[in-house]
Amino acid sequence: LSRIDQLTENQKTTLKMASVVGRVFTLHSIMGVNRTMDEQRVAGDLDQLGKLELTPLERMEPERTHVFKHGVTQEVAYESLPYETRAKLHRDIGHLIERSGMETSEEMLDLLAYHFDRSNDEERKRHYLLKAGESAQSRYANDAAINYYRKVLPLLTTENRIRSEEHTSELQSHSDL
Repeated sequence: LSRIDQLTENQKTTLKMASVVGRVFTLHSIMGVNRTMDEQRVAGDLDQLGKLELTPLERMEPERTHVFKHGVTQEVAYESLPYETRAKLHRDIGHLIERSGMETSEEMLDLLAYHFDRSNDEERKRHYLLKAGESAQSRYANDAAINYYRKVLPLLTTENRIRSEEHTSELQSHSDL
């Protein structure tokens, strides 16, 4: 926290935006979340954050990608954001992934479920948690499917909830084997 406190306000903003994206993030993802930020300024902030070894450059190609050197740094930056701000940013990241057109891949479904689960967009939260649960179930990743179904249960109508509870019970019995 003391290292983050020593940063400029712009660097703090960049770091906080990146913390919502995830441990690994791109310049493009930060710009997609907050289009009002100046790309050159953000790139300069990332250069400085890299020199300070907070978010070193991982690779330049095919896209400039940085990584939080320590998970604690990401966690502290993330927790310093108000809940409503985090929820909005998670929603915006989900929309950015949707616009990429890759939401049918398993990895993107997991990311969409992750980000919308932390947003206030109940419709998309429900949609992507169910889709990710179904995807995990089809891959026999029963523990992951159970986790998704448990998260989505409170968001479902009574009829959908009964079907989801049946899936969860069935998967749980398979996992116990």
